[in-house]
Amino acid sequence: MQELSRRHFAGTAAGATASLWLAGSRTAWASPADDWPSPHAPDVYERTVRAAAMRWRRLPTGWQDAPFLANGHLGAQLYRGAAANTLKLMISHTEVQDQRGQWRGGTGYSRLPVGYFTLTLAGEITAADWTLDPYDAELRGTLTTARGSLTFTALVQNDTGALLVSTRPSAGEESAAWSFHWLQAATTRLIDKPADYTPNPAPRVGAGFVEQPLLAGGGWTTAWREQREGTGRLLAAQLVYRFPGDVRQATADAVRAVDRALATGPDRLAARHRAWWHAYYRRSFLSVPDKRLQAFCILQLYKLASTTRAQGPTLSEWGPWYPEVGNSWTAVWWNLNVQIGMPAVNGTNHPELDSVTQAFRRFEKNLSASVPAAYRDGHSYALGHPSDWQLRAGDTYDVGVPGSDRVSDNFGNLTWALHNVWLSYRHSMDLATLRDVVYPILARAINFYAHFLHEGGDGRLHLLTTRSPEYADAADCTYDLSLIRWGVRTLIDSARLLRVDDPRARQWQDIAARLTPYAQDPADGVMIGKDVPLADSHRHHSHLLWLYPLRERKWDRPGDRDVMRRSLAHWTSMQSAWHGYSEVLALAVHRVGRHPAVGDGVAAAARRANHSRSTTGSPARWTYGTGTAARCPGTRRGRAGSRYGCRAARQRWSPRAVLPPPGARGTYRRTVRPSPGGCRPDPDARRTALAYGQSVASPTGRRIARCGMPASGNSGPYAT
Repeated sequence: MQELSRRHFAGTAAGATASLWLAGSRTAWASPADDWPSPHAPDVYERTVRAAAMRWRRLPTGWQDAPFLANGHLGAQLYRGAAANTLKLMISHTEVQDQRGQWRGGTGYSRLPVGYFTLTLAGEITAADWTLDPYDAELRGTLTTARGSLTFTALVQNDTGALLVSTRPSAGEESAAWSFHWLQAATTRLIDKPADYTPNPAPRVGAGFVEQPLLAGGGWTTAWREQREGTGRLLAAQLVYRFPGDVRQATADAVRAVDRALATGPDRLAARHRAWWHAYYRRSFLSVPDKRLQAFCILQLYKLASTTRAQGPTLSEWGPWYPEVGNSWTAVWWNLNVQIGMPAVNGTNHPELDSVTQAFRRFEKNLSASVPAAYRDGHSYALGHPSDWQLRAGDTYDVGVPGSDRVSDNFGNLTWALHNVWLSYRHSMDLATLRDVVYPILARAINFYAHFLHEGGDGRLHLLTTRSPEYADAADCTYDLSLIRWGVRTLIDSARLLRVDDPRARQWQDIAARLTPYAQDPADGVMIGKDVPLADSHRHHSHLLWLYPLRERKWDRPGDRDVMRRSLAHWTSMQSAWHGYSEVLALAVHRVGRHPAVGDGVAAAARRANHSRSTTGSPARWTYGTGTAARCPGTRRGRAGSRYGCRAARQRWSPRAVLPPPGARGTYRRTVRPSPGGCRPDPDARRTALAYGQSVASPTGRRIARCGMPASGNSGPYAT
């Protein structure tokens, strides 16, 4: 096979490919004009998003560098197959999981592999020219082989979840054919794997379907069928998961769904699919002089909408693209991953992706199972990890007990996750979210913590030993104290706003008044906990949650400034254990300070990292803003592309987030539609030229606050 050039961003699509897809065909759907993305297109959204298209001139070799399609449920990736004349189309689904709750969530509720389609060609593949168009959420391309060529286009249809792949071979490749290969329905997790674990049984294979039963009942079916017209072919596939239920019903539903997709016709399905994605991009917009960086931001929006939807599973470690080999990251992690992955749905004005709020709204009843049996008083909640997307961490697993021999880093999971829900409330100002989700669940999360607070000789309330995530055990652990302090303050303010005469308010007020301050070192700032300093590099910012995202301290208050500076400087002085997301979090923490003296080294390091990545790897390997903490396609493990290497757009578009070189000037624009809560965009939020380090401001000099969030970023549901 001849050497293929490296993948790069494309300014135009392959005209030969686009011209083949004509409206009215039973095996293809209409493609954009041959000259997309035209620099003269009248619609700025279409022009800008299409300009972010990615192009492959080298055949991708695996999930790390393959193009990716998804609708928040079904995911697909296309890359080189096992033989030189094959392509592999790996499929996965965010709902496909085991249902054996007798084990801990990572095993008992583990995500499970599905399988892949293989496209077998007559000749060995010699060249590739593929384009992933984020505006239409479609993959189009051409394969050249030793016998001929084949053009294709593929999408995962947004509302039906149908996988559609249209192919048209040239002379010599008419025999190109698809086949499906199932993967064993067993967890890939090796950590703490039970000795009595057994895989699920082999599937029942029929004509055009594979029916996979689960030992716990239910299961899923993958069904497919090809439609032909002349030399053109259209592959339609569907996956239906049923639990509880009869897997035979899943088979019947999947086969009907395939028939329905083919009967509807590719043009109608593509039109509905494109309409959703085109409207999606109109809800947020960013324009910066660095078009490569701008394209990267747009691709994170594409990735975010591909990964999750409000009514579906929240962000898991792999998103919809569970790889063939898998690993031990088989579920949902609540000690950082979800919390830093999901805030972008608010700052980019996409509540339709807010699966975290909906998870707590729908599955609150499962939270009591993570509370140790001795503390299941009917008034306490906790959240263990790993869990599945329905907040189940396993029937026999709980978060442990502070101050005992069963200390874990799970105690703060729930309260931190509820901060994400609170952010959603602040952006929408939807009181139903505060009243029905944040307030009742947070009250029970704080009640669980209250069991382990005790009065010390100093009259303060102290916390028994807990664990700072990924670091060390400590009494008066800063991570937990900061979440307790935010929680009680938010509950007090929420009760007042909701006009609730809550008898628990007296306890919350007492905790807020007497909770012990964070342990501090005179030189190094806030410590991990009592008598536990930050002595080594720590990739997690757990001991700095009070600074970000809880924003307990303010740079404008002289009494806060010194401890903010010392704490951040000490954490960022030791970076040997950092991953890509550590740099992103450091930038977010740095931004809270709003002062050049805070985090200069962090900003410089991140700027160097970002610029070096722009020349050494695909844009999908960059880290940017606080975003998707998933093992996303286009990333590789390591400093230049950590296992958390892909990040969605940051909560606020600002020069501090994108880190241009000092002195650079740029134009930033964010388009905001009125929220359901009635918030209106700032009428002065027009294009504004900004120097590096400045806040986003209107021409009148006012800062442009996010819709529903005061510019100050204060804590409390009605802080101003």
